[in-house]
Amino acid sequence: FFYKKFVTNKPPSKSTGFFILSLALFLFSSLTSGKMNDIIFPNYYWQPVIFSFFILGFAFYPISILINKSTQFIGKISYSIYLNHPTVIFLMKPVYERIYDWPINLTIRYLLCVVITSVILVPISFMTYRLIEVPGGKLGKKILDKRKAHINGKQLGFSKIH
Repeated sequence: FFYKKFVTNKPPSKSTGFFILSLALFLFSSLTSGKMNDIIFPNYYWQPVIFSFFILGFAFYPISILINKSTQFIGKISYSIYLNHPTVIFLMKPVYERIYDWPINLTIRYLLCVVITSVILVPISFMTYRLIEVPGGKLGKKILDKRKAHINGKQLGFSKIH
């Protein structure tokens, strides 16, 4: 509702987007630091509100480090990433266990696992996107178009009598 009202009727101002992103960041930091303490309504209701502000803010004021060709590509293959990630993570478990045995900072170990997983997951997901998701979408569209044509033909009285 808000996006259509503000974005399609007039070009959004960058200052509006910056304000919304600033508000989202302020609310997010307040929420994660425990300073909200159920103001107005319980804290878990604030999460969708805050993330909606982030989405709206980025729509008005896209920050190139976050909104770029790489993140758009990840968005395009995100459903394949969603479907493939459990299998990749399951198969990578022995690698993760070895990494977690290393005597380095826990956060570094975690980030290393994320990077290794991403390096494997993104190409696999691109392949499943191209080889399964896109052809499946085309097939589904073809089936729906035939079904619509069949239904429209019956409504116009052109159906075959068997």
